[in-house]
Formats: sequence, C-alpha cells, structure tokens
Amino acid sequence: MRTNRNMRGFTSLRALYLFEKGEKLELLADELESKTKECYDNYRQAACFLRCDADQAEDEYRKLTR
Repeated sequence: MRTNRNMRGFTSLRALYLFEKGEKLELLADELESKTKECYDNYRQAACFLRCDADQAEDEYRKLTR
C-alpha cells in the first residue's frame, strides 16, 4: 500500500477499493454520456451497489476488529 493514501474515512482496504471502483464507474458514466448522448443508468446503478458494498465491507471489518 502506498504511504499517505487518503482512506476517505474507511479503515478497511476492501471497503476503500469498492468505494473507489464505484467512483470510477460513475465518472465513466458521465464521460460516456457526454460523448454519446446516451443514458448509462446501469453504470450508475452498479456504482451505487459498489458503494453500498463498501459500507457493508467496512461494517464487517469493524465487527471483526473489535
């Protein structure tokens, strides 16, 4: 892991990975919409699911480390 990495409030690396993957997917949807003028709601929905999975992974990690 790189030093001085912004963990965005997460303590779990898995949660951070899922959250950032969702953020990248959201940015990709924005980029594709601006280029093609088509709707990419399926990408946005997948990004939302990834962020929810990140929250669940963080909760599980905190339960395990208590």
